[in-house]
Amino acid sequence: MKKRAIIYPYNQLAAQFVRYREHLNDFEIAEAVSPPGLSMGGYDAGIADEGIGTGLTVTENFEEALQTCDTVIVSEYPIPQDSMFLGKILENLLFAMKKGKNIHCILSLPDSTVAFLQAQAKHYHIRFTYQGENNIFPGLPFSEEEITTPIVTIIGMSENCSKFETELALYSRLRKKGYRVSLIGSRNGCELFGQYSFPKFMYEPLLEEEKIDRLHSYITYLEKKDNPDVIVLGIPGALLPTDKKHKNHYCILPTEVACAAPSDYTILTVLADQANERNYHMMEKMLLYRYRSSLDAVVISNTRFNQDGLVNNSQAEVGYDILPPKWRELDIRAEDLRHLPFYRVYSPEEMDAMEERMEDSLESNYQNQGLA
Repeated sequence: MKKRAIIYPYNQLAAQFVRYREHLNDFEIAEAVSPPGLSMGGYDAGIADEGIGTGLTVTENFEEALQTCDTVIVSEYPIPQDSMFLGKILENLLFAMKKGKNIHCILSLPDSTVAFLQAQAKHYHIRFTYQGENNIFPGLPFSEEEITTPIVTIIGMSENCSKFETELALYSRLRKKGYRVSLIGSRNGCELFGQYSFPKFMYEPLLEEEKIDRLHSYITYLEKKDNPDVIVLGIPGALLPTDKKHKNHYCILPTEVACAAPSDYTILTVLADQANERNYHMMEKMLLYRYRSSLDAVVISNTRFNQDGLVNNSQAEVGYDILPPKWRELDIRAEDLRHLPFYRVYSPEEMDAMEERMEDSLESNYQNQGLA
């Protein structure tokens, strides 16, 4: 039986866990609790990312919501440095512990904070699960075995362009059709779905060759463990730097992943202001010549660059705007894009069409290889 949980602090990064909560392994989300400053209380939880409705209403009353649950899922949240907000989160978590509530944390925290919460959990005799504990590579030797399961790769032209939403949308549709799916997601928290977050060793100070070997071995390990029909692989980060100041870690990660696990079907996600034919053909060539991959589909996000921050170059980090439905319908899906494989992430019908096209393509490849 699933445990009743609340998700806190609810925000844009937590929306996908509510939207696809039917696939959570151990939890039934009873409440989404947002910080009062976000003004989401009383609205459908889909307001957090201006996406598809979820059927769950947001509340701002943490203590009241706590009475409805067994567990608090602590979601990712863009906490500014030197912010007092982290202190408020910890205050609420300690209150929940005193009330006997378990904590499942996917918010990245300093080691000292994790150690403190673990000690408090032991004191109050409750269970504290930290997301880092669920994402440990088993340490198997390098495998030279070929990956035989089809890999569907989701990669972003930029950061914050709905990669994770696309991964879960595809995962959900394949699961509902009865396929066995292994998801390696681009964000923390995939373990809540019984799946896998992108492995931490890819961010460690290792030689590039070792990272590639480890990732290849990891995927062959999951292939044997899960016996999936398809692997959905989300790559964190971006294919291109934003500008000279924001280099996106020199976009090295996609190259490492492409070497470790060649893609059978590649889905590119783009910001709303990147959805044009020029970018499509540019990325088509880049994927072909740099990664030996075709560009099979493009998913349009409902976010775009914050132009003021880019023009003024005044932000330490790149800002993004979420486009509300009325605005984004004006300039997306123009006539000159209709002959290209563009799909809007916030349109269930178009995401259905994308999944069906992917399914047909993989089946065709399978038959052409003489394996049918």
